Amino acid sequence: VEADAPYINPTDFDYIAVIGGLLPQMAKAPPRHRQYLRVAAAARVPLIGICTGVFALAQEGLLAGVRTCVHPFHEQDFRSIFPRVAISTRDDYLIGDGRITVPGGVSILSLMTDLVRKHCG
Repeated sequence: VEADAPYINPTDFDYIAVIGGLLPQMAKAPPRHRQYLRVAAAARVPLIGICTGVFALAQEGLLAGVRTCVHPFHEQDFRSIFPRVAISTRDDYLIGDGRITVPGGVSILSLMTDLVRKHCG
């Protein structure tokens, strides 16, 4: 999906969700998208990697030292590309050090419920 507006200050958001899309096309993403993730991380805005969004975060080094939730369908691809990132395929989501990872599918509902509970009671 092409962006149709300029990026705004990432600190204007409570969270930034990243969806990677199809793995073969991820390398074609414009550098400004990846730069925005690095700027957001430096500003300590929590980043949510959804499904293949975890690949985008890992490619930028934003999951170093963070146990990461990966969809079982993508487990082998992730392990082969990022062998040093600890992963789980059994959790609905994982939260750690300003990063949230969720494998996608119905697991996003568990995360959404917890975020609503955290912020709205």
